[in-house]
Amino acid sequence: AQEFLAPSWMPLLGHIMVSRSKQFDEGDGGGSDRGAAEDGFRFATNYSSEEVFCDATRRRQFFNDFLRWEGRFLQTGVGISDSGLTFDGAHILSDGRLETRSHSNPSKEALHLALLALAASQDGLPGALLRDVGGAEEALRQLRQKAAALERYRKERPELGGFMPWFDAPSCGQPVEPEVAVCYNGMLAWSLYFVARSLSEIGETDLAERFELHLQSMREAAVRLSYKGSGKVAARFSVAPRGGGTASKSEQSC
Repeated sequence: AQEFLAPSWMPLLGHIMVSRSKQFDEGDGGGSDRGAAEDGFRFATNYSSEEVFCDATRRRQFFNDFLRWEGRFLQTGVGISDSGLTFDGAHILSDGRLETRSHSNPSKEALHLALLALAASQDGLPGALLRDVGGAEEALRQLRQKAAALERYRKERPELGGFMPWFDAPSCGQPVEPEVAVCYNGMLAWSLYFVARSLSEIGETDLAERFELHLQSMREAAVRLSYKGSGKVAARFSVAPRGGGTASKSEQSC
């Protein structure tokens, strides 16, 4: 569990996954028989709570299965837009179908970027994330696509200095609200820091530099956009498009 999630998260996640899949299996939610769970997405029915909590080998197998199926989300047209930016998620319709939400925000990008960096470096359990669809090479392909999307975003919205509001993913970051949340962008910045260094360690220095440039843009804009003075950072700010970069900062501190 320490290789992927904080130990305090692991029992909760395991309990949810095992319990919910068993509910489907028993008919609560329109499930199927146990045979369908052997190779299908209801893999959690193959594990008991005791195994997930107490058996290191079975716990690792559980998380490998979990990541393998999570990797199915990290595909263009499912969890990723054609622009390369990540969708926020999906609505579950009454008939069980998923309806993708086209909006997203930088905290979702941060999660995706960090997972892709781990998958590219084959570091620990996240190495299983894209195993069924190309493994490390697929992770690098997606990272190159994301680097291109971030470069386009900076070019089209220079007044934001790389900071991202809630945005429309298919349009490569078209803002869907005027304000920018500083905390979400802090998550993005730390993720970019991690991605750049992870890629450098595996010899992908050119790609690492592309992410480092976005982080540098955020560094240079951070004080101008979000610092309120007296040691306080705004929780949110807004900037008029190409309006000289003067930010309107929230009264609430971050």
